[in-house]
Amino acid sequence: MAAPSHAEEKFHEALRALVGAASQRKRLESAYLDNLSDLQAAELPVSQQAKFVRLRDTLTHGKQLDAEIAIEAMSDDEVAEAVRQILALYDGIMDAARSGPFPSSAGRTQSRTA
Repeated sequence: MAAPSHAEEKFHEALRALVGAASQRKRLESAYLDNLSDLQAAELPVSQQAKFVRLRDTLTHGKQLDAEIAIEAMSDDEVAEAVRQILALYDGIMDAARSGPFPSSAGRTQSRTA
């Protein structure tokens, strides 16, 4: 099996950050800032790019606010929904990885075999 893509690794680490003793809001902040904020949509499978852009826009108010400020202002339900979106994105990325190659951060195509 091929090495995980940059996006796979970053989303895996984000999920790890979402598990812990801190408040869900603080875990979301850590997951996004430490793992997802530097990702570019083009690094994700095409099927997940628009979903990622929507998540990023939600967590930064369209890049108008720092994520810490935007997340602090979110309701508990909005925070929970953002966490669900991260999980859904990870699932979509992993499904795509099993189906075939997608862009990597270095611009190379990774082949995947079953």
